[in-house]
Amino acid sequence: MRKRRGWSAEELAERLRVDRSTVTKLEKGERGVSLDDAFSYAATLGVQPSAMIAPRDATPVQITATESVDGHIFRAWLRGHTYIRPEDVPYFPAEVDIDEWVKRWKVDIHLVLSEMQKLVDALGEAIDPDAESAAHVRDRMDRLNFALEELRRVIATREDVRPVARQRVRGTTAGQ
Repeated sequence: MRKRRGWSAEELAERLRVDRSTVTKLEKGERGVSLDDAFSYAATLGVQPSAMIAPRDATPVQITATESVDGHIFRAWLRGHTYIRPEDVPYFPAEVDIDEWVKRWKVDIHLVLSEMQKLVDALGEAIDPDAESAAHVRDRMDRLNFALEELRRVIATREDVRPVARQRVRGTTAGQ
């Protein structure tokens, strides 16, 4: 980001009011950065803080000493659009209202669909076409692909549609 702006490491260091070696070590991955520093760097470079913290692709991110997640999941978690572990689900909705919760689940649905498609593609490549079970497995994969496409189509048509307001219907009474 510094290079895109055409700044030298020294120029960025001056703007941040830090030593040039701090910028150099950070860029080489030899130094960690605090959250406060990440915000400062982002503001100075004119980018979103998430750009300083999370990769824009599926590059794994180490979130604890023993746990990492794909970059796209990390970004969604960072934005507050998903959770990392399934056991976090009961706590997650308490932090947001129901409309926001629905928006966040849409992100999860798209991630699941994407991962399922990758799995189907990988299975297709791994199947031995000469094996007796290959035809059965290919049939099941075709059905799954059809179901995935149908689900994507349904989701796409419903994402852009606003719900119709409920209308009150008056009942008639026997004497009228």
